[in-house]
Amino acid sequence: MIVQDPRHGQSGGGVWAIYPIVWFIGLGAVRLSHKLFRLWILGAETPQGMPEATYSTESLVCVGSDWLRTPVRVIVDRVEGMIHFQNSHVPHGFLAVKSQAWFSCRLKALKAVFRHRFRSCTGKVDYLRIITPAGKADLSSTATNYESLCDALSPLLARGTRTLSTDNPALVHWCLWSAICGMPAGAIMHSLSGSAGSQVPYLIGGVLVGAAAPYLVVLLASRK
Repeated sequence: MIVQDPRHGQSGGGVWAIYPIVWFIGLGAVRLSHKLFRLWILGAETPQGMPEATYSTESLVCVGSDWLRTPVRVIVDRVEGMIHFQNSHVPHGFLAVKSQAWFSCRLKALKAVFRHRFRSCTGKVDYLRIITPAGKADLSSTATNYESLCDALSPLLARGTRTLSTDNPALVHWCLWSAICGMPAGAIMHSLSGSAGSQVPYLIGGVLVGAAAPYLVVLLASRK
């Protein structure tokens, strides 16, 4: 008679529990890699029938570049009450990364503006995130007339500091720190469960739950 080692069975169950998590993470990585590859090869595409924006000579023009060194511009035309984005506006969509060659909307239609500042291993990072009805646009502080743009959008910046939104770039940092805290929480849950199986599913589960928690809280709060 063959007697199965109970520890072996529990460990095997723990390994099988990892597969759906790995599959989900892998699917997201493939999707993101595909979009980044298309962005690298094709760059920003001009939609058919979308001519270059026209604006008054008194407009505030901010010129910078993205991480691929593609020239980007944000143009505020107070005379016409319009704002134009060149190679900087990304429409809403699942893992959308490709910016539109041109996008324009009325200044009054802007939903919010966030200024995100933090320190990284490469130095200080400072950029604006402008939320439109159709997507969002990021502009680095290295762009020309950056502070003038911040002044021009100051009413929306003040609103952004008081608004919970999943578009807030600071949410990424909240999710990261929460994911780090989720790892020891998963280890504690494993010890409390008294399981002799592997800790790995608990650690991965703690990280995923920790990363998702701030996003879900902000999402529910923003819908009230």
